[in-house]
Order: sequence, then structure tokens, then C-alpha cells
Amino acid sequence: MSASAQQLAEELQIFGLDCEEALIEKLVELCVQYGQNEEGMVGELIAFCTSTHKVGLTSEILNSFEHEFLSKRLSKARHSTCKDSGHAGARDIVSIQELIEVEEEEEILLNSYTTPSKGSQKRAISTPETPLTKRSVSTRSPHQLLSPSSFSPSSDL
Repeated sequence: MSASAQQLAEELQIFGLDCEEALIEKLVELCVQYGQNEEGMVGELIAFCTSTHKVGLTSEILNSFEHEFLSKRLSKARHSTCKDSGHAGARDIVSIQELIEVEEEEEILLNSYTTPSKGSQKRAISTPETPLTKRSVSTRSPHQLLSPSSFSPSSDL
């Protein structure tokens, strides 16, 4: 990306700044170094000057702009591109599989601490002599167990 000194001078004149040729050449270098177009660079420079309450454009202001703003911005951009570099397709599949495994492990752990949804299922008390299933217990009602026919010797249960 090549920056034009004339375009930079025109952008600066929009904001009422007339600069020396050396400062404009320095801005051209900064545009190339930091990958900015003329409009973006001048906009950021004006924002920097406004936020730091600096009036006019001198070489000291331009140097502080480069060191305080642009170098920090470049280091942030490099840091974010380091995270995003590499072949994303294969890494995405692996990371998705890892996320699924982690979610499953978390769910298993969570389920071990929660109440079961079906409730606790207790075993019926039974002995080998009297193996009672729930069905056989439920078919007899207490009324049938205590009826007179149940006490007579001729009744078959």
C-alpha cells in the first residue's frame, strides 16, 4: 500500500493543518509501515491530537503519535493475528471435538451431583421364602387379606 504525500496534505488541510514537507514524508512512511490509507492515518492523527490536547503538528507530536498510538495498535494487531494464524479448518474440527468432549464431561459431572430424574428406585424387601414382586403385592388389597374367606381352611389363595 503506497501513500501519497499530496493526498495526505489535502487530508490535513481539511482540518486546517499546513505541514512541512518533512512531516508529510514521515506520515507517508507511517502509512506504509502501519498499513493505513491517507484518510485513516490523518483521522487517527487528529483524534490523537484532540485527545491529548495538542495543537498543530510538529515532529515531536508526530513521534509521540507513533510511539503512543501506532506502535500499541500494531502490537495489538500482531497479537490477534498470532492467535488466528495457521490452517483454521483442521484446527476447528479438533477444537470442536475437544469442546464436545469437555461438555460431555461437564454434563456427567453435573449429573453426578443432581437428583436423578426418575427418582430413587428402592428394591422391595423380599426373602427367598417369600419372593414378592410389585405386581403380586399390588393385586392384593388389604381388604382381601383380612376377609373371612382368607381365614377359612377351605379357601384357596
